[in-house]
Amino acid sequence: EVQSRSISFYNSVYFVRKETSDEFVKLAIALNTGVSFFGRWMILHVKADWEPKDNFSEKVFKTGSLVYVDAQSFLDFSKAKEDGNADAIKEAGSKLDYHILFDPTDSTSYAGYSTTKNYLIL
Repeated sequence: EVQSRSISFYNSVYFVRKETSDEFVKLAIALNTGVSFFGRWMILHVKADWEPKDNFSEKVFKTGSLVYVDAQSFLDFSKAKEDGNADAIKEAGSKLDYHILFDPTDSTSYAGYSTTKNYLIL
């Protein structure tokens, strides 16, 4: 289950709860990043350049990128950040592996995606 709280027109905070839990976890992402889920993946639509240093990534994701990461790993990381446990943050952060689905260029941009039972279509 996903809940969001709009801070402004472009900025939102996302909270996620698994079916087996009563507790919502605040996602450790930039406020202007869109979030959705497909299977076991969390999909992030980056709306401003994002360098997730605190997420133990050396990558910089450009505005308009579509990125995915294992949802459970990211939830574990977000929970550790919320709790403020440095050892748990480091351990959970080391398991994060970001992948780029779409990286915009000067002549291309992201417009959206659709899903079927087994496929994500850009």
